[in-house]
Amino acid sequence: MNFTRLHSSGRLAIRIVATASLLSAAAALPALADDRADCGNGAKIHAPPTAEELAACTRLAEHGDAWAQTTLGRLFETGVGVPQYYSDASRWYRLAADQGYSEGQYLLGNMYYAGRGVPQDFVQAYMWVDLAAATLPAGADQDHAANARDAVASKLAPDQLAKAKQMAAEWKPTKIP
Repeated sequence: MNFTRLHSSGRLAIRIVATASLLSAAAALPALADDRADCGNGAKIHAPPTAEELAACTRLAEHGDAWAQTTLGRLFETGVGVPQYYSDASRWYRLAADQGYSEGQYLLGNMYYAGRGVPQDFVQAYMWVDLAAATLPAGADQDHAANARDAVASKLAPDQLAKAKQMAAEWKPTKIP
């Protein structure tokens, strides 16, 4: 058996699979752009979403869009247009937070603080609101996150606070494929 020929064939198969994957992803881009517009295009949803808006947000969220994941988290946390399920809210916030999306981090921290959809855990709460406070742009949102972080810190023993700070310092965002 000629190893060079087999190796070369393997590279061709990888190229074919990679090209097919890229073409499939490219075909989905216009649909996802339409979903972004239907999902609110970055605006917060204050009224119950239509079925079309909810479906668009869900598709975007499932494709790793952190803003859409946070939007779905807010809907499930508040029960606006969907049943109120804190566990679903926390799951969507976590997906956004894991990518480094500040709003998702802040809201997930709040869920840990209150024990809604996740076990109450002040160490986790501190870590997530600290990460949000560090990455939000200067202004009211950053100040609010910093105040929340300080409020959580007041509930922690010194060793817990040290652990939470270490976790925040070592945290790295997850890359979405």
